[in-house]
Amino acid sequence: MIYGQSIKLEGVSFANSALPVLRDFKTLIAEHAHCIGAWRMDGADPLTLDLDGGIQSFANWKTGGLPLVLAGGQPATLVDNLLSGGKAARLGAACAYQLNGYAWDIAKSYTMVAVYKPDSYTALGNVCGDINQADMTKTAAIFSRKNGTIPAIAMFEANNTLYQNVTNEGVFVAAMARHDATSKINYLVGIGLGSTSGASAGTAAAGTQTFKVSDQVIYPFLGMLDFVALFDINTATDTALQVALADYLAIRARAV
Repeated sequence: MIYGQSIKLEGVSFANSALPVLRDFKTLIAEHAHCIGAWRMDGADPLTLDLDGGIQSFANWKTGGLPLVLAGGQPATLVDNLLSGGKAARLGAACAYQLNGYAWDIAKSYTMVAVYKPDSYTALGNVCGDINQADMTKTAAIFSRKNGTIPAIAMFEANNTLYQNVTNEGVFVAAMARHDATSKINYLVGIGLGSTSGASAGTAAAGTQTFKVSDQVIYPFLGMLDFVALFDINTATDTALQVALADYLAIRARAV
């Protein structure tokens, strides 16, 4: 047996700027004071399953945060994520998960994000947000759809639509949609794809909405979901949060 000899160096430090910096994304994102909820849909956080393996609820990554609960339709299932590794939630039929117990007012600033891959961009799909059929000025959502003939991420808010084109339909995309109630400007970012912005019509009506993932009745999302989050601020007003959020989304979507 060969024994090694250890050497202890005192008063010596090493600095290598090329080494990765490990960050606690849960603290930076989910535990942020303005994070309403962040839901990892890879099975890392507890899932409530029915006897057939259908997902009845997604636990909130935020300590003490509210879950996303199945509100109707065929529940999602946890499947192998062959695109970026691990697991992902598979929505194969019309359903809706909703955040009960939180009054979402889209007349105020907000940010919502999602990492997802639709089965098809041809079918309009409500990834997350809310569609108010009775009053579309109270609608805000991230959609998967086409910008003309080009697959795209879309932000719909009070009759305004922003598009960010998708270059590869076969991978997960990470979308960040922000509404600034002070400047009346909307921002849509596709991590690794680019960004766009536009003036809000200023017609977003005050009134509480129910934040949802997919929708059982109108524009159900069919495909895979990896991550969804909601904030009650325009996250760009907090530089540290915005940077952490963009970096985390890039990691989850493998857009790095």
